[in-house]
Amino acid sequence: MTKSIKNNRGLLEGTSRALARTAVLTTGLALCVTSAGATPPSGFYPTGVALGSYSQIDVSPSDRTGAWRLLAKADDPTDIGVDDVVLDAGGSTGWHSHDGAVFETVKSGSIKVYHAADCSFTTYTVGQSYYAAAHEVHDVRSSSGGEFVAVQIRPHGTPPVEDQPAPRKCN
Repeated sequence: MTKSIKNNRGLLEGTSRALARTAVLTTGLALCVTSAGATPPSGFYPTGVALGSYSQIDVSPSDRTGAWRLLAKADDPTDIGVDDVVLDAGGSTGWHSHDGAVFETVKSGSIKVYHAADCSFTTYTVGQSYYAAAHEVHDVRSSSGGEFVAVQIRPHGTPPVEDQPAPRKCN
C-alpha cells in the first residue's frame, strides 16, 4: 500500500500560525483586485479556517473503503486551504479563477455559480456541492444571501484567487 504525505505541517498543527497565514491570504483574496478589467467582489466575506502545506501527496487506489477509492497525487509542494464564505443578498465574488481545484459546499441560503466558458449558471442550495477546476473562470453570486465552505488544493505559495475581467459575452 502506497500512502504518504511527507513533511506535513498539518491543517491543525500550529493553528495560530496557519490561521494567521490564512488571514493574510484571505485578506489578499478580498483585496487583490489589481488586474486590468477585474470585477471587484461585493458583499463577499471570506474567513480563513485553516491552511496546510505539504511537500508531497500520494494517496493510492489501495486506500479504499469497500468499492470507494481515492487517488490523489502531487509531486510538488501543495497548499490545502479551508475558508468559510458569506455572500450578502446581491453579493458576488467577482469573476475569478484559481490555480488549483476548489470544492465548495453550501451551508445556508443559495448561490449561483456562473461559468465564463458558456455563460451558464447553476444554482446550489443547502447541502449541495460543486467543483471548480483549476483556471476555470467563474463568479459566485447570491440574490438572497448564502454561506459556503470552500476547500482549495493549489500549488504551494500561489494566491488563493486570481481576479479576472468579466467575459464580454456574458453580460
